[in-house]
Amino acid sequence: MSTSGSRQKIIGLFLIIGLLTSVGCGLVQVIERVDNPEPYFARAYQRIAELPRAHPVRAQKICLLVYEEDEERLVKMEAPLGLLQGGMNCLFDDEDEKAEFSGSHWAGKIGDDEWRLIFERGPGLLLEAVTEDARVLIWLE
Repeated sequence: MSTSGSRQKIIGLFLIIGLLTSVGCGLVQVIERVDNPEPYFARAYQRIAELPRAHPVRAQKICLLVYEEDEERLVKMEAPLGLLQGGMNCLFDDEDEKAEFSGSHWAGKIGDDEWRLIFERGPGLLLEAVTEDARVLIWLE
């Protein structure tokens, strides 16, 4: 993956964070001057490992942990999963806006089926990405 491509994906994640926190329902913590993110990621992996795996259990919230090495910044975010779903429904409420959105970076990357799978999926790891200068962990609880 190219550095510019990975940077775009990370910027997209921060846009999602902005969407979630703009309505005041999410929790965002920015920690500056982090030279070793390993303890934070170890705690996140421990939380993920302890999640219930029984089938009827539905995820209630989405969690993100993002580390930017060049900025020595760690961002932790938690938000109700329904808030993300509601935000996506609002984005696609108007056909003109949907057409405008389809020309953006997300076009063709996350389809309706993928969004549905995210919301129907039970708790657990959703995405893990590591680039030259960033690390991202997204999971559902």
